[in-house]
Amino acid sequence: MTHAHDFSDSFAFEATLTVDPAADAVTSAVAHKGLAPAVMLPPNACFAESLEQFSRISAAQKNILIHFWAPPWPLHHHMESRPFADLPEMDVSFRAPDLQATIAATNDELALGLLSALAPAINRAHELCGGKHMRMTLGKLRDRMCPLFHVDRLLLRMICTLRGPGTEWLDDREVQRANLGKGSNAAIVTPGATIYQLGQFQIGLLKGEEFAGSRRRGVVHRSPAVASTSDGRWYFRLDITA
Repeated sequence: MTHAHDFSDSFAFEATLTVDPAADAVTSAVAHKGLAPAVMLPPNACFAESLEQFSRISAAQKNILIHFWAPPWPLHHHMESRPFADLPEMDVSFRAPDLQATIAATNDELALGLLSALAPAINRAHELCGGKHMRMTLGKLRDRMCPLFHVDRLLLRMICTLRGPGTEWLDDREVQRANLGKGSNAAIVTPGATIYQLGQFQIGLLKGEEFAGSRRRGVVHRSPAVASTSDGRWYFRLDITA
């Protein structure tokens, strides 16, 4: 059976909220600003203040972890000052033991600095799932790559938006999983749901269907819309597979 695709946002949702580590309570002012306090995350989400706390994603009821990463100032300045058209892109697949060699072979100074800064987080993510294969991407988009809410068929994804809007994800309690893959966001998202969104430089660890114990429990997410008035979205993505 085939399904007509409804890529639109013509479904009822309450708000789009970005997790904010500085907000300590849910208030109307916080919600009005589009911020969700880290202490009030949905049950399927957790946050990590350190790489050691990445292990929280291993809990059976969790399928997304948020880490408030801050790039070193020289790197941050370099990323912000380079024109969007000149930002580096790459898409490389390799075996997990070859991570350092893959980073060292990067011939763009900004990409090398960025990947070197992210390497400890990449290694920590790999420790948690033990996958043998990695696919590392620096990508640029000017539109929404994955408009439908979906789950990934892999062990673990690490995502970090460097420019532009971040990945959108859902509270498990507001998802109709039976309707995933049928081409309609309206059928997936419970009316009145909150759409959560990763902020710039926030690292997200997203469990896929192949993570141990996560069959039919991977985090439901999608790419964000990119405003036509912006340069676009620049992001880092790491996919870890068996």
